[in-house]
Amino acid sequence: MIRLGLIGPGKVGRSLVQALPRERYALGPVLGKGPSTARRLVRDLRLGRAETSMQALAECNLILVATPESAAPELVSELEAGDIRWSGKCLLYTYRRHSPELSRLAELGASVAGCYPLQTFRRAQASLRGVHFVLEGDPAAVRAGRSVVRAVGGQSHVVTPQMKVQASIASSMVSDAVAGVLEVGVGRLVAAGFSRRRAVEAIFPIVSAILEDCRRGGGRSSQPLPGEPELFERLAASYDQEAVSDEALYRRALQTALEALEVKSENSPLVSPVELGQSERTGLGG
Repeated sequence: MIRLGLIGPGKVGRSLVQALPRERYALGPVLGKGPSTARRLVRDLRLGRAETSMQALAECNLILVATPESAAPELVSELEAGDIRWSGKCLLYTYRRHSPELSRLAELGASVAGCYPLQTFRRAQASLRGVHFVLEGDPAAVRAGRSVVRAVGGQSHVVTPQMKVQASIASSMVSDAVAGVLEVGVGRLVAAGFSRRRAVEAIFPIVSAILEDCRRGGGRSSQPLPGEPELFERLAASYDQEAVSDEALYRRALQTALEALEVKSENSPLVSPVELGQSERTGLGG
């Protein structure tokens, strides 16, 4: 039995712990940015116990960090200050980027790895079956991460930190671009007299057929998107700049993708020109 501690009972953390088989993983302490969020998860899932002290993690051999990335420096300071014996413990974090802050715990004896799901969590998900995860970090923690991914029914891919950047950009770009195109399509059908519910129902089989064709064909297109290689090079370079916000990065990717598809609307905030360096997207999982 693996004793699991959770830091960050938000959408990502909740989805992961509720998908883990209870016969193999026992949820122990749950810590959130406020005691109410931890208590809510414990009450809803009838698992674990809400805690406010990092010292409670001393009993765990696996720790899952699913806080917003911006919380990492403060979190690491609290973990370093705690009286925790880190030798033999594995820590997995769900951040998009490689986290040098959490890697500092390796100096204390922990094995640390990133375990990033290629999935958008607009809400907690009851199942993660089929979701792909990219892992990078210490070998022992990567092995623990692969076991977690396998246990929830997902697929794992071990990558370098640089490759993780490309994977996270791809997943975010596809998610936001598809959402933007769907919203534009629904809006046009509503303008044609459909109710919104009927518009969504009309578009659903179209999207399902496209996805099935993509699956059967291996996702290959006869023509690459204009500027696709340059797009990923620019985004990867921007991703490493500390001053660039996630929202600006995603919107630049979305804007370029929609321009390639010739989907333009001056009235839609999803496709309006957005320059790098604007407001920061709220992090997942906190």
